[in-house]
Amino acid sequence: MNLFQIRAVKLDDENPVQEPHIHNEYEIFCFLAGDAIYSVEGTIYRLSPGDILIMKNAETHNLTLKKKSPYKRITVHFKPIGEMSDDMIQTFMTAFIDRPIGRYNLYSSTHFKTNQWLYYLERMCTETDKIKQQVYLMALLQELSSTFPLVKEQLPTADSDIVIKVTHYIDRHLTDSLNLDVICKRFLLAKRN
Repeated sequence: MNLFQIRAVKLDDENPVQEPHIHNEYEIFCFLAGDAIYSVEGTIYRLSPGDILIMKNAETHNLTLKKKSPYKRITVHFKPIGEMSDDMIQTFMTAFIDRPIGRYNLYSSTHFKTNQWLYYLERMCTETDKIKQQVYLMALLQELSSTFPLVKEQLPTADSDIVIKVTHYIDRHLTDSLNLDVICKRFLLAKRN
């Protein structure tokens, strides 16, 4: 059984990448400690320890540390290898593929009935047996997919909505002459120095 290529790490990072970036793989990001916000395709998520973010492949995201404090996280990058049946896709990948980009990325620890999800993440980082690592990933993916309806009930914050709208507007008008005045006028925003 070899369904996924997996790369999992647990990090204490003093100088993490804070520039927008993308991956070719799917990502599960578990925030363990620090003072940070995370942006995924323009949606802003304020992070608390134990929060999980999921990103599709090619979904732009970036971290912003709000102040100098210990920053700890677990990241799992994975990609399916080989063919998956429709049932397997539904069981394991729903949370990743059945949502628009930049939406429903955040899972709070309160969404889960137990803390098994943290055990699966920790084990993926320490397990050397590739089969066992696959089993832990599949268990976590199944939990994410079964919890996904609760995540979809979350209402986005107002600042997330405006950031998404501005980001999409800029994406659609990259060849136009854009500047801060144009964007502020278009979205009725006050320009501050």
